[in-house]
Amino acid sequence: MTKYAIHHSCGHTVEHQLYGPGKDRDRKEQRLAKQPCESCDRERRAEAACIANAGLPALLGSAKQIAWAEEIRANLLAQIDAQVAAQCQCWLAMPESEAVRALSEDKRGQAMALLADLRAKTLARVQQVRAEASCRWWIDNRAASITDLITAPIFATNPHLLALAREIAAPGSALLAMLATAAVASTLPGH
Repeated sequence: MTKYAIHHSCGHTVEHQLYGPGKDRDRKEQRLAKQPCESCDRERRAEAACIANAGLPALLGSAKQIAWAEEIRANLLAQIDAQVAAQCQCWLAMPESEAVRALSEDKRGQAMALLADLRAKTLARVQQVRAEASCRWWIDNRAASITDLITAPIFATNPHLLALAREIAAPGSALLAMLATAAVASTLPGH
C-alpha cells in the first residue's frame, strides 16, 4: 500500500492510497488520472441534478437524503420523459395503424376514446410523479421501472381501461398489444 499523487483530468492533484501488486496499482493510477477528482465529480453530479431538477418542487428530507434523492429524481425523470416522448409518437401513429383501420367504425371510435383517456391519465400521472417532494419516496422507488411508477397506478385506479381494451380488440390482436403499451408500458431495456 503506497500513496500516489495523481494528477486528475480536471487538473487537480490528489493523493490516493492504492493497494495490490505493482501492475494493478499502475493500472489504477492510469484509470484515476483519466477521471476528474472526487470533489469535481461530486460537484458535476450536483450541477447536473440541479439542472435536471429545475422547476421541480424542493425535496423534503435530511441534507444527505436530498442530495441522493435529487440524483435519483433526475435519472428517473429523464427515463420517464424519454419514454413518454417515444409513446407520444406511438399515439400519433396509432389512428393510421393497420390494426385500428381493421376495426368496425364503432370499435374504432371506442379505441380512439380509450387511447385519449390513456394518454390523459398517463400525462397526469407523470405530473404527479414530477410533483413528488418526499426524498423517501424517490429513494424507495430508485429501482422502480417506468411500468411500476406510471402504468401500474393508472390501471390499478382505472381497471375499466384494460377491460375496455380487451373488449374492443380480439385476444392476441395487434390492436390489443398496441393499447396495452399505450400507457407507457415496458419498452425500456430490461422491462
